[in-house]
Amino acid sequence: QSVSSHAQGLKATEDEQRWSAQLMSESLKHGDLLVVPSRDLYVDLTLKTISWLEWGVNQARYDYIVKTDDEYCLNTTELDRLVDGHRGHELYFGVYEHSGTEYSIMRGADGSVAPFMSGAVYGLSIGLAASIIRDDRTHTMSYLLYGTSSDDANMGKWVDYATKRRELVVDHVVEPKLRVGYGDEL
Repeated sequence: QSVSSHAQGLKATEDEQRWSAQLMSESLKHGDLLVVPSRDLYVDLTLKTISWLEWGVNQARYDYIVKTDDEYCLNTTELDRLVDGHRGHELYFGVYEHSGTEYSIMRGADGSVAPFMSGAVYGLSIGLAASIIRDDRTHTMSYLLYGTSSDDANMGKWVDYATKRRELVVDHVVEPKLRVGYGDEL
C-alpha cells in the first residue's frame, strides 16, 4: 500500500525495526548520534538536512556546521586552515561547487537555479546557518515550491535566498582537501 495514501496503522518493516534498535543501542552506548524524524530515503534528505542544521544552530556553541557523506571524513587540518584564514563575512564552503546549471534536474520546481556545494563535504558559518534555519524558516521549510529532491541543491538555494534577503555577504570557498576518503592521504 502506498505510504502517500490514507493508510493508518502502518508499521515499520522488520529491517526498519532492527536498524532502529541498533541505532538506539549505539546512541545509548556512545551518545554520538543525532536521530531525526524522517526515513532514510533520498526524497527525504532535505528534511534530514533541515534537522541537522537546526540542531547545530540550536547548540549555540559552534562557529561552523559541516556535513559529510558517510563514505568520507572531514580533514580537520584543512578545515582549521580554511576558517583561521577567514574573517568578516559569512562562509559557505565545500570540496566542489556546482553552478546549478550543469543538468536540467538541478532546476527547482519553479525553474530556479543557484550555485551549491557538492554533498561529499560542505559547511556553513553559524550566522549563515541561523539565517537559513531561524530568520528564513518559512522559506526553508517551503522548499517544495522552489527546490528539488537534492538536499545539496536546496542548500544552495537557501544560501542564495539568505544572501539576497538578508543582504549577507557570503564567501563561497572551494577546498578539495577538506574531503578524505578511503585510501586518501592526509
